[in-house]
Amino acid sequence: MKVSNVAIITMGLFISMLFSPPLLAQFSWPEEAQQYRQAAEKGDAEAQYQLGKCWGFDKDGSAIDISNSEKWIRKAAEQGHKDAQYIMGNYYSTKMLFQDDPVEAAIWWRKAAEQGNAIAQVALGRCYAEGNGVAKDPVEAAIWWRKAAEQGNAIAQVALGRCYAEGSGVAKDPAEAVKWWRKAVEKREVMPQGAFGCCYSDGFFIGRGTVEATQKGRIAIEESIKDAQGTLGCCYAEGNGVAKDPAEAAKWWLKAAELGHVESQAAIGACYYSGIGVAKNNEEAIKWLRKAAAKHHQGAQDLLDKAEGAVTFPGAQ
Repeated sequence: MKVSNVAIITMGLFISMLFSPPLLAQFSWPEEAQQYRQAAEKGDAEAQYQLGKCWGFDKDGSAIDISNSEKWIRKAAEQGHKDAQYIMGNYYSTKMLFQDDPVEAAIWWRKAAEQGNAIAQVALGRCYAEGNGVAKDPVEAAIWWRKAAEQGNAIAQVALGRCYAEGSGVAKDPAEAVKWWRKAVEKREVMPQGAFGCCYSDGFFIGRGTVEATQKGRIAIEESIKDAQGTLGCCYAEGNGVAKDPAEAAKWWLKAAELGHVESQAAIGACYYSGIGVAKNNEEAIKWLRKAAAKHHQGAQDLLDKAEGAVTFPGAQ
């Protein structure tokens, strides 16, 4: 299975954090904002931040008053509120209120990242990976992703794993790659389904806070996780960074296949067809190979032809 380029993978990851669920049920709306206004007008940064969130989006995800929201978020950010600083970076990167300004976005993300905001650290890492708003620097990208990964951020863990797999910004180390991928995918498995996207977005993004945007965030995160699962399967199949273990390879391919990862669907189908890592099962092989073949995976189609040719029917001679 081909390992994707770090910048390509992290682009998808970055989409996930921009569209991360705003946890609307936990936030207030303008009719409830008066509790914050008095303190905000007196200069309280947390109150300014909360008031800015109130003006962001309504309960149905529709925008209320983004300009007013930005006014209070900026006040909080200028006082050093790290979550507000992260949001300011988003404002400059999404053309919500301003022209796209990657330099200004990187400035705000750096302020938040230096205070430990994990999502800002992921964002800043991507800036360095792509040379967007800062000079391209794979070493700096890996540094910031590591900071976020060590806080338990799965987006950063997947990205850092890619760095080690490809030797981008760090010495190539397959074992370290596997370690970080396992952290990311194992964290997913102990989280409630509904909390998945929220826990990986530990910051609030005011903007595009609609149901559709929330769905995009969930899908983007799932894409990164299933890619890591599929790659883990390859590592165990090839003994790359871990001891060779066909059963463990099949386990991870099946997990990724269940999330729709095409390469893993083809791989687990082949496992069932040949009985490698799992008990031989032609029916299961055909099921998974059909799924991959339907998405134009030629290798799966070729093996599917053989698997279906091996099927016998009652009364057949």
